[in-house]
Amino acid sequence: VYYFRAVVNRVKEGKADSSAIVDVYDQVSELIDANLNTYAQDEKMRVNWENIRNNVELTFEPYATCKDLTAIYEAKFKATPEDIALLQKITKILDKKKCTDTPLFFQATQNLHKLQPDAVSAYMMARLLLKDEKYAEAIPYLKDALELQTDNNKKSTSAYLLASVYLSLKNYTACRSYAQKAMELRPSDGNPLLLIGDAYAASAKDCGDDELSKKAPYWAAVDKYIQAKRLDPSVAEAADKRIGNTSAAFPTQETIFFNGKKVGDTYKVECWINETTTIRAAR
Repeated sequence: VYYFRAVVNRVKEGKADSSAIVDVYDQVSELIDANLNTYAQDEKMRVNWENIRNNVELTFEPYATCKDLTAIYEAKFKATPEDIALLQKITKILDKKKCTDTPLFFQATQNLHKLQPDAVSAYMMARLLLKDEKYAEAIPYLKDALELQTDNNKKSTSAYLLASVYLSLKNYTACRSYAQKAMELRPSDGNPLLLIGDAYAASAKDCGDDELSKKAPYWAAVDKYIQAKRLDPSVAEAADKRIGNTSAAFPTQETIFFNGKKVGDTYKVECWINETTTIRAAR
């Protein structure tokens, strides 16, 4: 803390550049994090290092605005845009200080991924692009993240995001494929099933050649929603809302009757869905 404050004072006196504060903050933060891990089970030491961290953060706060951090690092980035150590430092500090909406963060992350691709940089690039609704551009990065990640939960998240992107792009078969991949990686998560149901419901208008077959995807969608909430109680509320909305789109009793069917019959949903379901009428 004293060393950090000494550097801050030198900057205030005009004896050092403001970037020195950020550099020392980065070094001190690593030291603090390491000691917090070391003393995780020692309450007295852990509290001591937490107090040190709080003091450092308080001292750094006036220099930690996104505007200031961008001003400090922009010139360095332009001078050496392929300096991996610099890129790592920029992305780390801007991410920590929640400055991820800045053009500098995007450019630094993009360069870092080109030079040293890993799961973290790939995922970060994808999230930045998704935030701007650049779905097609995010796909290669999400695929990189899925391939490079080793943790199944993180791989599942990447697969789920890919499924969501493909749903937004109305590529329903790819949506289902990646949602199924997400389920394989994290079998207890019901969200991928909700997504498959959403894809079935969204494609209803493009399926079938008569009034009954055009409504059939809604049955398959509700099947997925029911399956999702049975598997994962945490998605029950979202599933129930979808079930209510989608059930309202079921065919009427008259439509079912005039197509030679009855409620409770099994029905093969054609189109790209190819699933067997049960005929139900709108209430």
